[in-house]
Amino acid sequence: MQGDCRRERARQESQPGSTGLAFFHRTPKRMPKVTYIHSDGAASEVEVASGTSLMMAATAHDVGGIVGDCGGVMSCATCHVIVEPPFDSLLPPPEDSENQMLDYTAAPREPTSRLSCQIVMREALAGIRVRIADPQL
Repeated sequence: MQGDCRRERARQESQPGSTGLAFFHRTPKRMPKVTYIHSDGAASEVEVASGTSLMMAATAHDVGGIVGDCGGVMSCATCHVIVEPPFDSLLPPPEDSENQMLDYTAAPREPTSRLSCQIVMREALAGIRVRIADPQL
């Protein structure tokens, strides 16, 4: 592999007009974004690494309204969000334990209500928009 890089650099440096300063430029990969919509209509857009739950991302970025008292172990329902279409159809259905917790949220449950600790970011969810349920406690 290292030899391949050296050969490519030598090839580039031997090209007419070359300055002899061959380098490889990689465009950094952008992380998918989530938009959290607050009860007053304000929006917070956050980059979220794939594999991170929306609750962990919200608390790490101090997004108001997502409490996450239990730290993501699904025992408090203080990370209740309403997933906006079309992203609601991209999520797997809630498991029985999440459904039970959604029955005990402080804000009324809606058809696309989910616990954000159970939504794990992946490329297919890039641009997801969730409304933060109010109140959480």
